[in-house]
Amino acid sequence: MTRRKRVVFLLTVGAVAAALLLVICWPSEPRYQGKSLSYWLEPWRYGGGESEESLAKALEVMSDRAVPHLIKRLQWRPSRWKQELRQYLPNWAANISWLRDREDPRKTAVHALHLIGDAAAPAIPYLEAASAANDTPGDWELRPAAGAALIRIRREPLAPHIGPLRDTDTDMSKWIERAIMIGYLGTNAAAAVPILVQAMDKNNNEIIRGYAVKALGMVHSHPELCVGPLAEMVASPALDLRQKAIDSLSTFGRDAKPAWQAILQSLNDSDPRVRVSATNAVKEIDPDRAKKMGIQ
Repeated sequence: MTRRKRVVFLLTVGAVAAALLLVICWPSEPRYQGKSLSYWLEPWRYGGGESEESLAKALEVMSDRAVPHLIKRLQWRPSRWKQELRQYLPNWAANISWLRDREDPRKTAVHALHLIGDAAAPAIPYLEAASAANDTPGDWELRPAAGAALIRIRREPLAPHIGPLRDTDTDMSKWIERAIMIGYLGTNAAAAVPILVQAMDKNNNEIIRGYAVKALGMVHSHPELCVGPLAEMVASPALDLRQKAIDSLSTFGRDAKPAWQAILQSLNDSDPRVRVSATNAVKEIDPDRAKKMGIQ
């Protein structure tokens, strides 16, 4: 064997050995019911349809074994050239789907860490970074989701986070992100319902009102306080408010029956998006009556 062939042979053997070592030593994802963590984070990508309750159970079992893999996802960063295109040509880039970083894994990781709770403490520094992220157009949703996860993992009191929602004259973008952050806390943020209902006041900015409605749907608590105001908003002349109100009402299920007639009228709304939301809401609020009406 010539010297050159020997060198090539040794390099090939070395590369194969390094690859095998990487496969052997690289920590594999934890599994639940024979399915990997990646599957449970996005079952729809694999043709699955597991519920949020199933995901919560899977994460409860995988718990701290899943955290290092979720931290790895939080360390994802978008392509530099995509960032530059969005910076210099924001209007043009916003309309191109492949520039929207659909592969961004951070939001699913944040959601999983939120569900894991206390055992996700090692991820706190990475969640803090995510709560200040500003490198993709979707970060306005990532930041409040990360903030909500931090509140749960740190067991922070909610009052200091809910109180500022009373001031609807503050910076609009900050108010919206705070409202969505509270929404991500779900029923644990039930104390925010009266304040969010107040934010729906007709004297407030329409965008503020819309996100107050959205947050109420995410919290879906105290229907006795918010179903009435939401039902009134279903008749709003503003398309966005009508649709958001119907979508929020649907999260209350049968508790939203007082809004039944308002939603039925929306089945004939002039906008197809509102009609779709109304159709879905009817099925959530009273599936039996919806079935009799031929809505399935």
